Amino acid sequence: MSNRLRAFAPCPRGLESCLGDELTAAGAAEIRVRPGGVAFTGDWPVLMRVHLTSRIATRVLVAVGGGALPHGKRRGEEGAALYRLARTVAWPKWVSPDARLRVDLTVTRAACTDAIPFLTLRVKDAICDALRAQCGRRPSVDKHDPTFRAVVFLDERGATFYWDTSGAPLVQRGFKSATTLAPLKENLAAGILQVIGWTPTLPLIDPMCGSGTFLLEAAMRAYAIPPGLFRVFAFEQWHGLDRQTWQQLRNTLRAETARHIAVLRTKHREPLLFAADADPRQIAAAQHNWQKLEAALEQPLPIVWQVAAAEALDPPTEVPPGYWVTNPPYGVRLAEAEALAKWYPVLGNALKRRWPGWTAHFLTADSQFAKRIGLRPAAKWHLDNGPLRCVLLRYPIVAGSLKRNRVMSAEAEA
Repeated sequence: MSNRLRAFAPCPRGLESCLGDELTAAGAAEIRVRPGGVAFTGDWPVLMRVHLTSRIATRVLVAVGGGALPHGKRRGEEGAALYRLARTVAWPKWVSPDARLRVDLTVTRAACTDAIPFLTLRVKDAICDALRAQCGRRPSVDKHDPTFRAVVFLDERGATFYWDTSGAPLVQRGFKSATTLAPLKENLAAGILQVIGWTPTLPLIDPMCGSGTFLLEAAMRAYAIPPGLFRVFAFEQWHGLDRQTWQQLRNTLRAETARHIAVLRTKHREPLLFAADADPRQIAAAQHNWQKLEAALEQPLPIVWQVAAAEALDPPTEVPPGYWVTNPPYGVRLAEAEALAKWYPVLGNALKRRWPGWTAHFLTADSQFAKRIGLRPAAKWHLDNGPLRCVLLRYPIVAGSLKRNRVMSAEAEA
């Protein structure tokens, strides 16, 4: 009998291929890239490793059952059919009657889109009835702090039932507490570093660092720190968990990280990381999160902090050219949009004057950014930051003013 489980890992749109590479490295098989995530199979050691090491997955959903679902003419018929299908799942294998249960339903089945609360209730009833029938007790329902979350995907073909083995989203790394008004998802930041080809040998600066997400993710990658090392997961409460294997894996990864850091320090190859922001409160938030990472790791991690506007920054001295990567502000209100429209070309000019040889990367949801900054992108990627549709732009910086370089570009095209 195979011990391999079917699972699905959602991620920010645009990073599916990167996530597929991560899952392959973790030992997963049958990788199938889908819009918004990756399906895969793996045994429990693989699932444990994915939880601890994936920088890009949002969560891991393990399939526990499902099948075809006949179309009913009325809502009650759909609900009864879904209840019967849910009762075919061996729920007592996965969930304890002592659990706090939550059920979430995602529907693409046209006839059911207006019946989500009712259908969710029917799945909850099926789980509770299955537990009561076998264990004599049923779990309580807790929508705000569940210990077991069942996720149901209902489409025209049928329904699939998943157990959310992650619990809190994997973007919650377990140490970061200070946030800013425009937070960047950690898995998106990690994916961007992979997409742009950043390696720890390249100096990296975030000139509008906010809470420090890009730099924290860069540090964890450079020092081989597993992003799930400092947090807990929902599956840790599962009665079937092989706790010895789980603890051994955690200990092994922690020891590997310690050895990697020691090697970097011995060979003087620690990454060159620089954080700046015009707002001292943002720098304070980023420093707080950095200190939390150092405390969790029980290791100091070097970084340079600076309170300064991006357009006023100078390159660090005695450092070879590297990468800018940042998530600049975008205007929501009209006055903000007008101010940013004037600021973008100022930033572009500063890059041309002060940062030749560097490569700048901007993640923006502002459609005016690329038009106003006055630089020609060498590459662009379309990515989602939560509900925001964004574009990631790459600008190799060459010396000169914007006006001069536009003339040179026009002459070259002629």
